[in-house]
Amino acid sequence: MQIKIIDDDAGDIEVLMKALKTLPMVKSVGANYGYEAGCDLVNFCRDLPTLAADDPELEPAYPDVIIFEAKLAGGSSVDLIRQAHQCPTLAATRLVVYTNTDDDAAKQACLAAGATKVFSKGPGTKGAEALAAYVVTLNQKGG
Repeated sequence: MQIKIIDDDAGDIEVLMKALKTLPMVKSVGANYGYEAGCDLVNFCRDLPTLAADDPELEPAYPDVIIFEAKLAGGSSVDLIRQAHQCPTLAATRLVVYTNTDDDAAKQACLAAGATKVFSKGPGTKGAEALAAYVVTLNQKGG
């Protein structure tokens, strides 16, 4: 599995990456720091078929899971999740929220935009461990 994380907290990214990298089915974990980098990731995935057509050596690879923070500085996580959900090349990608917000309306908006599940970051590493366990179940279900 290939996993991408979109968050604006380096410490949270580090905790989650550490938990995910221990899973044998996870081949790669990458982080996109902040809203703009998240937009770049979604746009790249949308444009990848065109880029691959122009470069025969480029083999398109899409993330199996994208993990979003529910509240990003610099832009709307809900809009970013909606864009990813509507992107045809990401149709098979699971969109998950990993957040430290207590704002239930923000979490519900992320789900309405296309996220499939919401995980709380704290306390300690419990949220990262729960999300990692969810990734295991996704792998067992075949994605």
